[in-house]
Amino acid sequence: MPQPKIDYPKIKVLVIDDQQFIRSIIVRFLRYMGIEHIAEAKDGESALRSCKDFAPDIAFCDIDMAPMNGLTFLKELRRSPDIPRARTLPVIMLTSHNESNVVMEARASGIDAFLVKPVSQKAVTDRFDWVVAKHYKEFVKG
Repeated sequence: MPQPKIDYPKIKVLVIDDQQFIRSIIVRFLRYMGIEHIAEAKDGESALRSCKDFAPDIAFCDIDMAPMNGLTFLKELRRSPDIPRARTLPVIMLTSHNESNVVMEARASGIDAFLVKPVSQKAVTDRFDWVVAKHYKEFVKG
């Protein structure tokens, strides 16, 4: 099946991780893909502010963060009346966990996809393209 052709420069992405190193890797991968509009957040609380101010189309979010972890961020996001697309914003969870209970809890919280760390350029691109094709026909060319 051919990969969709994505109009990357039009998409706004929020990268949420408490480790600057991980954020920089994800940002580098996204820039390589052609994404121009990227915001970063170091925890769930600052991510909620970024969602309100930056209004991303997609978010990458780590599960293990403090003081607000990724699952709590997702629950707060989904019930926020002040954030555009709060209930429908596609979220790709970044995690070093692949245990079924963590996966099930994340899915129940409303995530769209998983990426298990360490991530690769191909994994980020594949997962990102799948989420865009599923949620945003306006960003798919041809």
